[in-house]
Amino acid sequence: LTGHLPKEVGHFLPNLQFLAMSDNNFDGPFPPSFPNATSLQTMIAGHNKF
Repeated sequence: LTGHLPKEVGHFLPNLQFLAMSDNNFDGPFPPSFPNATSLQTMIAGHNKF
């Protein structure tokens, strides 16, 4: 996958607990809405271009 993550992504996923998005080609700033994903316990995001 390539491109930016939507800046609103944290608002859409408040119950997300696990996110694996390593080894893609995401770039740009990390979405400022991510703190709204309050159930997130684990995130794996290596090998991107944030």
